[in-house]
Amino acid sequence: MDITHRHELARRALDGYVSGPAAPIRATARALAKVDNAVAVVLVEGISDQIALETAAVGRGRDLEAERVVIVPIGGAHAIGRFLTMLGSLRTRVRLAGLCDLHEAEIFRRGLITTDVGSPRTNTDLEHLGFYVCIDDLEDELIRAVGTVGVEALFDSQGDLGSFRSLQSQPAWRGREPEAQMRRFLGSGSRRKLRYARLLVEAAVGRDVLPRPLDALLTAICPTEPRNQQAFAPAAHDAGAVDQFRAGAQQPAAAPGGQVEHRTGSTMAGQPPVSSNATRGPTVPKD
Repeated sequence: MDITHRHELARRALDGYVSGPAAPIRATARALAKVDNAVAVVLVEGISDQIALETAAVGRGRDLEAERVVIVPIGGAHAIGRFLTMLGSLRTRVRLAGLCDLHEAEIFRRGLITTDVGSPRTNTDLEHLGFYVCIDDLEDELIRAVGTVGVEALFDSQGDLGSFRSLQSQPAWRGREPEAQMRRFLGSGSRRKLRYARLLVEAAVGRDVLPRPLDALLTAICPTEPRNQQAFAPAAHDAGAVDQFRAGAQQPAAAPGGQVEHRTGSTMAGQPPVSSNATRGPTVPKD
């Protein structure tokens, strides 16, 4: 596949989403601009989670914008407390929900307790509050759902299989489990993680194997009855609180090299360490 075709496929996969060094700030600001009129707000760690949920919703025939559901990428798990505090005045009229990785579940639990949203002690308790946990992370969930053969076929369709084979041949990754190799590959490019969030979810929906955390979260925020829009119109003090947060929030800067996501507890943005003594080895092929 020639480079022009590959770039066009990449552009299509990210159509409608921001990317580049300033993507975290822009994506969060864009989502916060819709919060005042929301019926449900879903807090997620990064843009790839936002893309995955919105893609899954479309695949399920949902229109989140019409339902007034806003998915807010918060720029990393450690920001959960700030966002819950900001949304505190809206809780009486807004349904809160969220999605996080297993390694960040404890951070989400502490944030929910500190802001008096609830007192979750387990992942089941989190789900009762509308917050769902990916095991171990979103990429793991999607790779398991689609299967390694399906993921390789998807790499091939996007012109990325050669780059993936290059990673597999590197000494640090040669002979490793295909799932671990795929996770590393997905997280190694500044836009690759975002592109494949959409592509893998589309593949999972097409096979009717959408990972449970995504499926359950979409079900949890599904409207059960018509809502009176006027009844949920934002009060003046609510809008003021959100505006103040928008003005003062300091979102995490993008990592060097244009990486567009920041997550807690990872060796690279969005990519948990495969093992404590793993060797990085040569640079992974980029997009």
